[in-house]
Amino acid sequence: MKILSQTLSVFLMALFLQGCQLGQDDDEEDVIDTVTITSEYYEDDVTRDNSYELILQATANYADFTAQDNITEIKIYSDESYILIDSDESIDEIKIFGDGNTIVVNSGVDLTVTQVTITGDNNGITVFGVTACSDTGVDNTVLANSVAVCI
Repeated sequence: MKILSQTLSVFLMALFLQGCQLGQDDDEEDVIDTVTITSEYYEDDVTRDNSYELILQATANYADFTAQDNITEIKIYSDESYILIDSDESIDEIKIFGDGNTIVVNSGVDLTVTQVTITGDNNGITVFGVTACSDTGVDNTVLANSVAVCI
């Protein structure tokens, strides 16, 4: 009887462990880094190996830099920024709350943005494609493949 009980215990333990998974789960979401630029003048290029969210937030920000690879989202709270995107295929969202900002892609970069949201004024975005757009500001321009969208 003791042998039957031990065998049954081992069988149930093996069955239980079959449902357990050791190691990293492939379904886990990637960690997204946040790169926040708060200095008034910023001219260094931004690139990361991991996915990252790019945030510009300074009271008076003059940023002129190249962003590369793995951008998931861009949020601009400041004014007068110029961002050149040198490489990437898609960005989930671009949000612009400031005024006079420009985002463009380098020649040959076919960047598609899933959602563009602009509440500031006098901003410009030039990319390959835009899936959805919301513009509540004044005098903003969103060009996708040289065609005005978000009118």
